[in-house]
Amino acid sequence: MPDYQFRSRARLPLQADAADIEAFLLAKDPTASRRWDDMGKDEHARAFTAARTAGTDIVDDLYFGLVDTIANRGTEEDFTKLVTPILKRKGWLEGDEGKIATRVALIYDTNLRVARASGRWSRYQASKVALPYVEAFTAEDERVRHPPHSKSDHTAFNGIVLPLDHPFVAEYWTPLGFRCRCGWRQLSRSQLARRKLGITSEADLASRKARIGPPLFSLVAPIGKQLGDMVTATNADLMPGMPPVDPERTQREGEAAWTATNADRAWDDLDRALAKLFGMERIEGRRPIPRTNIATPTPAPPPPPPPVPEPPAAPEFRSPINPDVTAETIKVEPRLALQKRLRAETAEAAKDPRYSPTKEFRDRTEKDFGNTTFAAGLDDEAASMIAALKPELDDLAKQIGIPPLRGLKTITGGKAMANQGDGVMGLNSTYFNAWASRVGGRGADDALKEITAQRAAIVEELAPYVERLRAIRTERNLLSMSDPRYRELYAEETETLKKYTGLRKKDEALWKKESVLKRRSGDAAPPSEWKPGDDPAKRPFTVDGYFADGVDKARTVLFHEFGHHVHQYLNKAGPRRAVGDPPLEKALGSLFTASMQARAGRLASKYSMQNSKEWFAENFAAYVMGRKDLVDELAVDLIERIFRRVY
Repeated sequence: MPDYQFRSRARLPLQADAADIEAFLLAKDPTASRRWDDMGKDEHARAFTAARTAGTDIVDDLYFGLVDTIANRGTEEDFTKLVTPILKRKGWLEGDEGKIATRVALIYDTNLRVARASGRWSRYQASKVALPYVEAFTAEDERVRHPPHSKSDHTAFNGIVLPLDHPFVAEYWTPLGFRCRCGWRQLSRSQLARRKLGITSEADLASRKARIGPPLFSLVAPIGKQLGDMVTATNADLMPGMPPVDPERTQREGEAAWTATNADRAWDDLDRALAKLFGMERIEGRRPIPRTNIATPTPAPPPPPPPVPEPPAAPEFRSPINPDVTAETIKVEPRLALQKRLRAETAEAAKDPRYSPTKEFRDRTEKDFGNTTFAAGLDDEAASMIAALKPELDDLAKQIGIPPLRGLKTITGGKAMANQGDGVMGLNSTYFNAWASRVGGRGADDALKEITAQRAAIVEELAPYVERLRAIRTERNLLSMSDPRYRELYAEETETLKKYTGLRKKDEALWKKESVLKRRSGDAAPPSEWKPGDDPAKRPFTVDGYFADGVDKARTVLFHEFGHHVHQYLNKAGPRRAVGDPPLEKALGSLFTASMQARAGRLASKYSMQNSKEWFAENFAAYVMGRKDLVDELAVDLIERIFRRVY
């Protein structure tokens, strides 16, 4: 009997999980051995052992000490302090306290690592339908085994990617040896595609296997020279009373016992317990481990697993632009009829569960959701152009995997050509009217003449108001504020100013439209031919400056705003107030900073330097418009990963 006596079994709040580890250890039978390979796989699956234990009392001291340390939430240091004095007194390892402490620490580490690895094997097998691949990894530091410090080269283990059912995975299930920190991580098909990982070839695998060498702990130990040497050495130095080892029976029963131990005892329960005790990964919802003896009948061979299909090819970007939609082919329909049709489409899109029912942007209201509103200031031609281009935006939404727009509305005033938020796109009537000037067979010159005439009429209408305002102010300046006539003139001035201001706003809108048309009629600079490397001062303000056709300009602006829709909704987990900014928006900050630091003078537009979101939207618009030559290299990689759905 061991000298060690159990301490108090008082449990701390989370001690129930420690009982699972205790159950795992109690299910084993303490067995003495001289070397690790004194025992076959079948015996290691059923027994607790420590190499170089001269008798059962020594291994009992180690075994019960480890059980008690786990039961009382102890650590490796606690275990060492607990058993070292007892083992020193019994003369184990010549009573050398340093050697004893080193070996005890190794025993503690090895038993826990093997238990945790066994639990992971069971869990991986249970989830291999969804996660059929595994990737090997190491700690990637100078302590990883490698020549000339070690015969084994565990650096060759790093980066191996295989189906979980590949024989190599079972043979080289980690840990690969004492104190080994290598491991396997499970992968889905989409993760394999997203990370562009290829399956390790058999030739490469054979080369790596030769460098790694045979594992000390594996789920399936090979019958060959390694086992033969181990059996020969063991039979030549057997413990008194032990029968000779039959290598084939040892291998057969060991594999069966190892598998049964994983399945029947639910060793993955140990993962959950180790998580609480030692800060490892936690697995919820596991059942307790019963203390039973494991029989080792030869199991029936399992049916061969179905072949694991190759991961599907990642989708590539497909241009959404319909070349048949031009100013000449767009059919002009009444604005209100188009509004009704598009309202039905946006109402259907608003049902998408990825949308929040409450607004997140200040210039939006819940009335905008599922609605389309084209104000009277939007021409029929412009409304027809927007309706003809909207399917291209719907195509982008499908390719990227985000909800389609749930609202369209016209905006007035300000310099913004359009805006985007909450899945609702706002469109400036002035700009879209100008870009649609040739829709339906109209010419830019005719539209310019019409606008010029309208502005001239406004100037004539403004003249009497200007004269009257001057007369009112002249007369009012001669009067006292208490004079009744002063109050009459003040009221008249207020009314006249309202009429004057209304006419000036109308003239300003016509002036904006006239300016856009002049760019297309040759009265202003032609489309920019700027390219990265040219003088940054000469690049256009926005990327629509690279296009001459009005419909293409409208497309560019629509794609720019849709770029904002992408960063607002791609992989969005919930309302911003609850979960914060969407992941893409969080990533844009560092990308924008890196781009500005390295290539600010090579960005395609001045507006792309405004902030991270405008940087993305401008690059997105140029990319979708087919001008990849203008897109920042960081944005190219990001946009292509978005379209491949691996972001």
